[in-house]
Amino acid sequence: MGIWINIHRTAIAYLLLTILVSAVPTSLLRSQEIIPLTPKDSSNIANWTRLGSEQERMAEYREASRYIDKLALLYWEHNYAKEAIIHYKHSIKLNEPISNLSGISMLNNNIAMIYADLGDYQQAYEHFRKTLAYRKSQREKFGIISAQLNLSVVLNHLGRFKESIEGLEEAARLSQEMNDINQMKSCYGWLSEAYLKAGDNAKSLEYYDKYRMLSDKLQKIKEVENLKKLEEAKNEISTIKTEKKNNEKLLVKKNNELAAIYGNRDTLQKYLSKRQLQIELYKKEKDLRDIKDIRESETLKNERSKQRIKSIFYFTFIGFLIIYIALSIRSNINKSRYTKKLEEQHRQIMLKNDEIQSQKDMLEMANIEISVKNSDITSSINYALKIQQAMMNPLLRLDKILPDSFVIYIPRDIISGDFYWYTEIEPDIALVTVVDCTGHGVPGAFMSMLGFSIIRQLIEYEGIYNPKHVLELLDRRVYRSLNQEISENNDGMEAAVVMINKKEKLLTFSGAGLPMIYCQNGQQHHIKGTQRSIGGNRVHSDRKFSNFDLELSSETTFYLFSDGYTDQFGGGSDKKYMIKNFRHLLHKIHRENMDEQKQILTSEFETWKGHQKQTDDILVFGAKVSI
Repeated sequence: MGIWINIHRTAIAYLLLTILVSAVPTSLLRSQEIIPLTPKDSSNIANWTRLGSEQERMAEYREASRYIDKLALLYWEHNYAKEAIIHYKHSIKLNEPISNLSGISMLNNNIAMIYADLGDYQQAYEHFRKTLAYRKSQREKFGIISAQLNLSVVLNHLGRFKESIEGLEEAARLSQEMNDINQMKSCYGWLSEAYLKAGDNAKSLEYYDKYRMLSDKLQKIKEVENLKKLEEAKNEISTIKTEKKNNEKLLVKKNNELAAIYGNRDTLQKYLSKRQLQIELYKKEKDLRDIKDIRESETLKNERSKQRIKSIFYFTFIGFLIIYIALSIRSNINKSRYTKKLEEQHRQIMLKNDEIQSQKDMLEMANIEISVKNSDITSSINYALKIQQAMMNPLLRLDKILPDSFVIYIPRDIISGDFYWYTEIEPDIALVTVVDCTGHGVPGAFMSMLGFSIIRQLIEYEGIYNPKHVLELLDRRVYRSLNQEISENNDGMEAAVVMINKKEKLLTFSGAGLPMIYCQNGQQHHIKGTQRSIGGNRVHSDRKFSNFDLELSSETTFYLFSDGYTDQFGGGSDKKYMIKNFRHLLHKIHRENMDEQKQILTSEFETWKGHQKQTDDILVFGAKVSI
């Protein structure tokens, strides 16, 4: 019985694989048959090559890359893969001097697709990975999902199913946050295939069920939309039928009016015919009475009768003619007025369209200018980020000094007003600082550079190691550097300094507005430090800070942090996370290894924040000391 169940599950799994493989993106299954170039294509190649070279010689790299991209796309469309890759790589080099990171990301994506078409999945992986890294740096959720799906296809071909699954699960989580059913369906489908290829049939079927459920849901949504469109079409047909009936009634009314007009004319003609007959009878009666008298007066009466008939005819004709002319003139006047009104309305519409188009052109130009300026500003800020990251010691060195430690560092605006720094004074003595400067972004980064240079000067060059002395001297020099004794500038920073002396089994902490939390023997303690900040306006120019000494008699885990984590709004409302919840979480996880703690804290922050904007820079430092 057990053997039959396994065989049955395997059959289902292979059927599932067949279904899912049919959904592979067409960009990864393109035909490689060469499509011959037309004379027009050859002309375009020559023209774009010449224009691209001219723009490159003039250092107009953005415009040059535009022509090179056209060449690459034309070669790609005709399946000249090698030529397309060469031109796309050339375009990347053109975009590097102008720091067009977004454009470089798209170019890497195109190169990866071409390598995937060729079956060179290792090269495809390298370029897809660069695209994914950029989109993660920009926190583009939709872009991350798209890049991760492409990457997973390549990883599956490379047999790296574990990496593929990890990336797809991240993409699935992002699509759930965006509530994007189509993306969730795609992620579940690829997860099902990846687990199947990895040999985990149970997981594969689990994700296939989710994939099928979302497919059914999307189908129902589509059916509802189709029914809605059908109902709208029925209503439109009903409206058209009503209008048709009204038009038919109006036509009948007009026909009746015309019939009445022509009927009056027939009546008049009959009346004239009858009158002639009466005259003829009258003439005959006269002939019978007195043929002579009739003959004498016949000519006169006939003349009078003819004159009367002519007069009646002429007057009738003239009357109808006058009525026709009057109606024609009135119709022409109304038509002329209506035509002039339409022409005026058309002229006004054209003027408005011209005005709208002009405003649209101006807006597009302004958007282009803003986009260029934003690109320049972003490039400058990204360069400033490299400088700021360079001044903080690499985490690889931290692993050698404090192996059981982590740093969570998430700037709000690329560059940060928070910074950390550490150093090893002697083989068994280490010193760690965490600083939260006033502001964030560019202003906060300026303050962080000032604080960093002073702290490093004090510790590395002046040999000041005592935490409270470091804070006292930092306070005085910030105060003097910003001329706060004569200015209204109230900027400053909050800081925490910890010195770990493994020889003496002693941890010394001093805080200026920043606390320390530590856990020892299962108990958690919250040390607030001195409740004043560094720098700023003050009454006394010489302020003191206090040390807190902690014996490292047993395993001790301590945490230093700025207020960005605890002040973050989220949780589905406008509430802050608060220090109480932060302390509870730290106590809950303090026995875990430090990598696991970092992952839990980061995940908790992202879950709490949700769709809310990040409030402030985030900095959390944690370390476990065992002697």
